[in-house]
Amino acid sequence: MPEHVWHHKKYLPRMYASHRCFDPAKDVLLPPFTSMGELARSVHLAPAEERARTRDILFHWRGQVLWKLPQYSMGIRHQLVTLFRGMEREGVVVSHEHSPGFLAEMRRSTFCGVCPGNGWGHLETPVLLGCIPVVFMDDILTPWEGVLDFSSFGVRVPRRRLPHCGVTNFG
Repeated sequence: MPEHVWHHKKYLPRMYASHRCFDPAKDVLLPPFTSMGELARSVHLAPAEERARTRDILFHWRGQVLWKLPQYSMGIRHQLVTLFRGMEREGVVVSHEHSPGFLAEMRRSTFCGVCPGNGWGHLETPVLLGCIPVVFMDDILTPWEGVLDFSSFGVRVPRRRLPHCGVTNFG
């Protein structure tokens, strides 16, 4: 389990307001609320033939990118979109634009990116949809980490390795 580096000096006043509310030594980070509708869409509850369906998208991430506020995601969302947008033919769907079919895209994906932004990144949706979560956040715990062995269902890629994650590296 990585140690959490609480004080990102450059962004401290805007991100944490100098208040530490989570202590990995005594707390468990829970995921955000998941609706019954989202749970019902879980691939794990689908018939066996649907669970066995081939996934035709290698890597997927869609999310909001606040271009003028890189501290919103520590710049990770910006970097991900800049490096990998427009690679759909290679099986990589990365975009800052919303798609009404984004959940179906995730369900067709082998790997799904988890980036900071509105919280610590949404880990629960890829897991529910049968997509292997790929976390690009250094020194930030994911929900249930410390209780569950994250490496048994997800992948952590150090931020410095993000530019080197070409299509062949995702597989």
